[in-house]
Amino acid sequence: MCLIQLSYNELHQTYTVIANRDEFLDREAVPAHLWQSGIFAGKDLSAGGTWLGITAQGRFAAVTNVRHPDSRVVGIHSRGDIVTQFLQSDVTSKQMVTQLQQQREQYGGFNVLLYDGKEFYHYNNIFDKTTRLTSGIYSLSNHSLNTPWPKACRSRERFEQLLATDASPQQFITIMQDDTQAQPHELPNTGIDRHMEQQLSSIFIQLDGYGTRCTTFIDKHPHHITFIEQTYEGGFATTIVHEQFKITQNEEK
Repeated sequence: MCLIQLSYNELHQTYTVIANRDEFLDREAVPAHLWQSGIFAGKDLSAGGTWLGITAQGRFAAVTNVRHPDSRVVGIHSRGDIVTQFLQSDVTSKQMVTQLQQQREQYGGFNVLLYDGKEFYHYNNIFDKTTRLTSGIYSLSNHSLNTPWPKACRSRERFEQLLATDASPQQFITIMQDDTQAQPHELPNTGIDRHMEQQLSSIFIQLDGYGTRCTTFIDKHPHHITFIEQTYEGGFATTIVHEQFKITQNEEK
C-alpha cells in the first residue's frame, strides 16, 4: 500500500478512505474477501498478510512501506502481519502502537493506520513517531503522515473536493487512477535515482514489473460500512469487489 487518503470524524466515529496498493506484479495476491478469522481484506500469498482491511465491528488497519535515505531497517517479520494481527485482536489502537514501538526493529520501514472503533492512531517505526488522530483529513504515502509529496498533495486536493459533494464511490476511485508524474523540481529525495523517483511520483503507477495493483474505497458510517476494491492487471481495471456490512457490537473486552 503506497498512498492513502483518510477523512475522519471523531465525534461521529465515521471515516472515508481511498487507497492504492503498489506492488511487484509477480507477487501473488487474492482480492478482498472474508477470512475465516472474520476480517475482510485482500491477501498477500507470499507472506500471508494483508496491506489493508476492516472488520464488521468497524476496525480498520492499513500499512505502507517507508522509502527514506536514512532507513536501514530490514526486519524479520512481514509488515502485512501488523494489519492482520490488529484486526484479529481486540487490543486498542494505542495498545497496538505501544507493542509496535517495542518491536520496531523487527520490521522493515512502515507506516500504519489503526482504528479500534473509538480512536485512530498513526505510527511510523523509522521515525518512531506516534500520532493520535483527531477529526480531519490525512494523507499517507511512503514517508510519514501528511508529508507533502506531490502525489499525496494532488490526491488530497481532489479528495477534499469530492468530500464536499455527493460524489459516488467510483468518483473517489477515479482520483487514484491518475498517472500524471511530478515535475523534476517537485521530487523528494528518498535515496533512489531521480528517474525512478519520477516514475514513482504518480498516483497510479505503471512500470515494467511493478505498479498499482488495486484501489480501495471504504466509507464507514455509525451503523454500516461500505468496502469497494478495484483490482488492476497491466494497468487495466479487472475484478471489482463491493461489500456492505452492518456494524456489529464493538469487539473490545
